[in-house]
Amino acid sequence: MTAAPAPLAGRRFAWPTQRTWIDIAVLTALALIGLLGFAASFSSALYLLAGVGGLVVGTAVGIAAASFRLGTLFTALVAVAGYFAFGSGFAMPAFATFGFFPSAATLSGLAVGAVFGWSDIVTLAIPVAAPDYIGVLPYVATWAVGLISSTIATRWFPRRRRTPLSSFLALLAPIALYLASVLTGTGTPYFPEVRGVAFAAIALVWMAWRVSETANATLGSAAGLLRRKLVGVGMIVVVAVAGGTLLGVAAQPDHRFVLRDRITP
Repeated sequence: MTAAPAPLAGRRFAWPTQRTWIDIAVLTALALIGLLGFAASFSSALYLLAGVGGLVVGTAVGIAAASFRLGTLFTALVAVAGYFAFGSGFAMPAFATFGFFPSAATLSGLAVGAVFGWSDIVTLAIPVAAPDYIGVLPYVATWAVGLISSTIATRWFPRRRRTPLSSFLALLAPIALYLASVLTGTGTPYFPEVRGVAFAAIALVWMAWRVSETANATLGSAAGLLRRKLVGVGMIVVVAVAGGTLLGVAAQPDHRFVLRDRITP
């Protein structure tokens, strides 16, 4: 007779479920939409390499920490170690050893850029190409968002009943990244209507789909539940696209609020 498998709570390693992977994918997509807002401030695609790299590092740390059931302290240590280990190649490749490995210059830039990059980007002329550590800004921003989002998806969601409030709280990190890219940008943002509609549609569809899930649905009511979900999701998409497009076209402000216009260098 074979021994019964150990209960999930007693295992040392727990791989994310399919539902958790969907949550991570949605939050990652929203973070990428927010990241694109930095295009208005940078002169090259360096911000994209840094931002995507930071998102990958932060998300990977969050998933690994939850899978190996690391505590808060060890998770923080691994996150900081990953930030400095991979940040050189993603945020400052020109100053990294062999283009990827950390050097004294990149380690210093990763520390300084995380603190002072926010003031530099709103006081320097656009497009921003200096100082050397300016690429750290999108890297640290997406690293933090990826870490927070993946931690919520892997640790918080599985232990709590899904409600509109809990789903909205998970959206706060991607929303903060979106707003940060707008406030540190210029009066001419990067495809604001398209990005705004896409962000709202994905977020609303995800919230509606997840909140409406019923684990105890019977086989007979499952078909009806699915139809209601599809109708509700379709209506949300239509409202998000139509409303976002109309507001984007009809309510164009003459002068957008950005921090660089309110700060004296």
